[in-house]
Amino acid sequence: VAARCLRKGDRSNSGIGVDRLAAVAVDALKPRGAGEGQALGTQQLPPSQVMTTLALFMTLLVMGPTWTEVYSHSIRPYSQGEITDPEIAWNKGVVPLKQFMSRQIDLAGNSDDVWLFYEYLPENQRSTKTPETYEEVPLTVLLPAFMLSELKVAFLIGFQIYLPFLILDLVVSSVTISM
Repeated sequence: VAARCLRKGDRSNSGIGVDRLAAVAVDALKPRGAGEGQALGTQQLPPSQVMTTLALFMTLLVMGPTWTEVYSHSIRPYSQGEITDPEIAWNKGVVPLKQFMSRQIDLAGNSDDVWLFYEYLPENQRSTKTPETYEEVPLTVLLPAFMLSELKVAFLIGFQIYLPFLILDLVVSSVTISM
């Protein structure tokens, strides 16, 4: 702190007053440019265009087989005239998407989310009997349950990555303070 005060040109006092310490603390909290004072020692985040591109490529990689199945069972037959009713094409195209979403929900262990959203479904949209498989669950229930499940998984992954760095930072700061 004293070196920072001297570097700023404050040579008027030989001691450092409380007001000067407060000014140094406020200066330390100011946002910095790239590479200065970034958390976890990262120099710089990639630009948002790079992150968006990576997200799109990852989505294509993961969803590629599902979209291929949707295209071959629904879109191609409908566009070639093999299926004339758009509702039949829709129902055939939704099946692979429901299978993908239900598989991801099951792998994450978030099947309770489906029933949470099913309970909030309006009475006129519910079937007479309670669904026993994911194929019987309406898409208006399965889609938000899938989104919530993926957000939960992403939050847990982020927390599990960040927590060790936080602990390491606390240990290093306590060791350096005790010196």
